[in-house]
Amino acid sequence: MSVLSQRILTQGKKFHLDESSKKALVYDLVSILLGSENLVSLDRICKKKFNYDFYESLYNSDYLNCIPKESHEWKKILKKNKIKIDKDE
Repeated sequence: MSVLSQRILTQGKKFHLDESSKKALVYDLVSILLGSENLVSLDRICKKKFNYDFYESLYNSDYLNCIPKESHEWKKILKKNKIKIDKDE
């Protein structure tokens, strides 16, 4: 899914895909929620600068418990992009 997202972002206009960035975002989200632990997808999502509610909703949608919220790499990407998940931070 993450690779497909990357291809859409880089080649979407070439193939006349409407709203290619929205489709790429959906593929990145699905990649994370399916448990691929794709850190590149997380980085692309973080760069879009969504608000706290977006990330809270993402975490609440993790029914399969696949998001590696406590992993060092995950936290590093959030910190690099200045994303705060806990309201207390």
